[in-house]
Amino acid sequence: MSLPPESLLFTPLSDEAATEIADFLMELALAFEETHLGQILRHRASLNATFCEPSRQLSLFDPDDDCF
Repeated sequence: MSLPPESLLFTPLSDEAATEIADFLMELALAFEETHLGQILRHRASLNATFCEPSRQLSLFDPDDDCF
């Protein structure tokens, strides 16, 4: 019998198993970020460029404001 992958997230685990999995996932995330940090930063910068400057966010509901 095959279980869907999302069901594994909700399977009861021992404290030790939960800790081991959490540690593994953190190491995986850190290794991925280290390898792809330049790409991640470029993408985040491109997303930030499409939003208002923080000082302009108060005018978010101004109908004449073309910031989005």
